[in-house]
Amino acid sequence: MEAILSLQGICKAYHQRPILQDFSLEIHPGDFVVLTGESGIGKTTLLNIMAGFEQPDAGSVIFDHTELTKASQRVKMQLYRKRMSFVFQHGNLVKDRSVKWNLELPLIPLGVGKAEKEQRIAAALEEVNLSCLLTEKVVCLSGGEMRRLAVARALIKPFDLLFLDEPTASLDHESAETIVRVLAKYKQQGRTIVTATHDTERFTLLATKIVQVQAPSASHPQN
Repeated sequence: MEAILSLQGICKAYHQRPILQDFSLEIHPGDFVVLTGESGIGKTTLLNIMAGFEQPDAGSVIFDHTELTKASQRVKMQLYRKRMSFVFQHGNLVKDRSVKWNLELPLIPLGVGKAEKEQRIAAALEEVNLSCLLTEKVVCLSGGEMRRLAVARALIKPFDLLFLDEPTASLDHESAETIVRVLAKYKQQGRTIVTATHDTERFTLLATKIVQVQAPSASHPQN
C-alpha cells in the first residue's frame, strides 16, 4: 500500500541545537501512529513538519504525491482545509467566544450552509459529550471540556489525516477515555491518525505503529 504521508531525511535544529536528524517515516492509510518521547525532544516540531506548518532544514515531506516542503502556502492551506486536521497542544481556542462560534470557524472557508453547519456542530459536540455547552463561552469551560472541544473542532471539518498533540494531557480519566473512544471510532472508519503523547499506554491498543522520538541519530519505530 502506498504511503499517504512520507518523511525522508528530515533534519531540524533550533539555535544550532539538533532536534531531528535524518528522520524518516512512512504512514499508510488507516494507520494510527503514536509518537512518544521525553518532553522537549521534538514531538510537537515533528507534528508541525508533518502537517506543513513548519519547514525542516533538510529533507522532504510528501502528502499523497504533494511535496509539502516545496508547496506554496496556498497549496498547503487548501490541503489543510480539505484533507487534514489538527488538535493543538494548548487548544488554540478563542476563549472569549462561544463554543458554537469556535466550531463554526473551520467551516467558514468550506461554504457550508446553515442547516448542514448546525448538524455538524451538534454531531461533533455529541461525540465528545459537550452538547449542553453550545452557547457557553469557552473561558467558562473546564480544562477537560476545552480539550474535548478542541477535538470536536478538529473532527467537524473534512480530513483524511488527523494530527493530535498531547490530546489527553492533564485530563481526568473520564475525559481522556472519551477522547480515546472517539479516536477509536475514526480509526475503525479507516482514517489516518498521528498523535504525540506521553500517555502511551492509553493508546497502545489503537496503535499500528509506535515511534520513539529520541535525541538525533536515535529515533526509530518500535513496530
